[in-house]
Amino acid sequence: MKAKQFSVSSTMKEKQVKTETTNSENESSDIDTSDDDIEVADNSSKVDDALDSYEEYVDSYIKFLKKAQKGDNSAMAEYPALMQKTTDMQMKIDDMKNDFSTKQMSRMMKIQTKMTTAALDMQ
Repeated sequence: MKAKQFSVSSTMKEKQVKTETTNSENESSDIDTSDDDIEVADNSSKVDDALDSYEEYVDSYIKFLKKAQKGDNSAMAEYPALMQKTTDMQMKIDDMKNDFSTKQMSRMMKIQTKMTTAALDMQ
């Protein structure tokens, strides 16, 4: 009797590992896992959070500008904290600029346009 030969091979896509699992009914389902997908989702969430903070900052800056334009002296008391927040927001956004999706970049541009429009309307 002659032994038959067999070989085992596997293929792996770059940035993706495909595994097969079986449930109690012996039906199989594919589960895709990827560290890069998780990292991208994590970065995307961080960028979205940063954009939320940036939009809140812009809204508070617009309120500040309106107060200052009306001659409200309390606006001057807010100025140092607002300038610190400006620096913090700029650094945060700059650190993430390579992680922005097209949609997130578009959102950032809309927020910046909102600020610019408000400043121009006050002139």
